[in-house]
Amino acid sequence: TNMKKYEHIIVIGIDGMGNFNLQAKTPHMDKLFEKGAVNTAALSMDPTISAENWGAMLLGCDPAVHGLTNSIVGRYEYKNRELPSVFTRIRRVYPEAYLVSCCNWNPINHGIIEHDVGVELITAEKDELLCEEIEKVIAKKPDFLFIQLDDVDGAGHHYWYGTEGHLAQIEKTDDYV
Repeated sequence: TNMKKYEHIIVIGIDGMGNFNLQAKTPHMDKLFEKGAVNTAALSMDPTISAENWGAMLLGCDPAVHGLTNSIVGRYEYKNRELPSVFTRIRRVYPEAYLVSCCNWNPINHGIIEHDVGVELITAEKDELLCEEIEKVIAKKPDFLFIQLDDVDGAGHHYWYGTEGHLAQIEKTDDYV
């Protein structure tokens, strides 16, 4: 058996936040960042589009390699065995691991994560509803939990990024974190 270095891993991705959290009141994120890894100067993939970036993050390669775009991601169930997601990679090393992906933006669960490797896939259309599902999942103590929150990106599109409305959503999302 493989010895796990960490008992539980949670990855929280907040779409559309960039480093605008530095302009908002985010005490919960700040507390996590005190003891965790953080980089507020990292650049996203170019172009800064959801499919390209979530694909790069979960598949571990450049968008030119994975080829996912917003117009095609989620149309088909992800089945690229030559380019496995982080979930498949974990499953290969830890066959008994409890793996969960909780996303507001459903194309991640449908078009970037394989459906045949035992990942519990949860989608809700609002971060608040998703967080209710996440609370239930956390009680089951997943080995690896991926969370994608999307309301900040929605606020960025609606109010524009860095504006009062966008920053207010970041602060609300901080409460979810």
